[in-house]
Amino acid sequence: MADLRRAIRAGLAHLQGSTELHGRTVERIRIDPCPAKSLNVYPSPCPDLVQLKGGGHAYVDPDTYYPVEIRLSGDVTRFAEYEYLPRTAANLALTNIRAQHPHAQLSG
Repeated sequence: MADLRRAIRAGLAHLQGSTELHGRTVERIRIDPCPAKSLNVYPSPCPDLVQLKGGGHAYVDPDTYYPVEIRLSGDVTRFAEYEYLPRTAANLALTNIRAQHPHAQLSG
């Protein structure tokens, strides 16, 4: 969602209004591809979401703007549930890849 917010701030995402998706009302947001001239600039003004996948659409809940579905360059990601978790030690430990997979080896 941070990338979607960055795309909106960069002028690469535009609200297109309400629509129906899988039987529910959602807001449709068009996501434009990153201009080619921006891809060679560091740091790029384009969010990773747009750089890596190109254009597409995001469908969000009209009240919370939580994602329902994101379609980018043929890839579709559906969200059965989306919630923010409090920043507790237990939740942070769940997001630590090394803590979750202590014996994993990095390839290089």
